[in-house]
Amino acid sequence: MQSLMNKVLKMFLYSFFKSFLILFVIIGVGTVSYTFVIKFWGIETPKIAEIEETDEVKPITVPTIDDISKNLIFCYDDETKEIKKILLEVFWCADHRITYLTIPMRTQFTISNSLYQKLIVTDPSIPQIMKLSSISKYFDQETIYDYGVLITEDMLKADISYYTAVPLSMYQSIFESSAEEDEDQELTVEVFSDAFEDYLKKIKTEEDLKHYLTKSYPSVISNLTLNQKMDYLESYCRTSLSNVTFQLIGGRNKNSGYEIDDTAVRKQME
Repeated sequence: MQSLMNKVLKMFLYSFFKSFLILFVIIGVGTVSYTFVIKFWGIETPKIAEIEETDEVKPITVPTIDDISKNLIFCYDDETKEIKKILLEVFWCADHRITYLTIPMRTQFTISNSLYQKLIVTDPSIPQIMKLSSISKYFDQETIYDYGVLITEDMLKADISYYTAVPLSMYQSIFESSAEEDEDQELTVEVFSDAFEDYLKKIKTEEDLKHYLTKSYPSVISNLTLNQKMDYLESYCRTSLSNVTFQLIGGRNKNSGYEIDDTAVRKQME
């Protein structure tokens, strides 16, 4: 009985190693043949793309240097960070003229469907019909100005070159509110303060203006770097205060809110 079991075991091992040897020979021949064909015909073997992990986040907005520059200016409370005022600086660089358009915070508008689909990802509670005064409720401090740009572009149907966010304490040294003539006296236009106008009159050279920008720029938040801002230096220096105007952005003041007039806005930015 023991002899029979040993015989069976030997036959099994013989068959197993024979099968393994045949399989090894087949794989070896296949490998050699594949290598020969690849080398003979000069065929390049496909490379597996390496997936690089990165923490880089694609920016929501990208600043641009434009011949007709549109700088969206946000004024925010130093403590609460809530946006208090919004201005659009339209700068015709070649013509050396600037218009500051005050956008009332009670402006009410409907967000386009395409933009709304993007915004509800950040906060599902954001309404499609909203007022500018409520913008601070729906976005965090890291993204509010970028999304503010997207919303303003959608509302005005115009491209914004870059944004500048200025703390209220600094803003009040540059701008002041001037009453707009309307029935309810609810609207104001932002204009340069007397003190700031006097300061600008003392700037005589590009070096003077460069010094001012270098000193003040660290106090603001912008998606335009200081070096990029310097691209406008020559045009700013050539712009006289007499070529700087202040207007309320085109629209109609209603009980429900301020309503933008697309046609009037286009004319203001031409």
